[in-house]
Amino acid sequence: MEQQKQIKTVLASLNGRVWAVNRGLVGEQLYVYQNNGAHCVIALVDQHSHEVKATFGMNALAYRDICLARAFLQLVATVRKPKRMLFAA
Repeated sequence: MEQQKQIKTVLASLNGRVWAVNRGLVGEQLYVYQNNGAHCVIALVDQHSHEVKATFGMNALAYRDICLARAFLQLVATVRKPKRMLFAA
């Protein structure tokens, strides 16, 4: 019972982080594919060609995987952010 509660908490947090990263992406989307257990996969998908650009699989019960998932999402958020052009006034 305790493990199921921990899994739900971790996956809810992960879904919230993915939602926040998706707000800043243009032309790409992160998806979380879950099974009924502790495992899930995060996929970065191009919305136009439906090509999978990156994936990350994790175990919600492993602290190492949780930290790596956070790092993966931070990397996607910083690298895939649209470039803003600066214009001189």
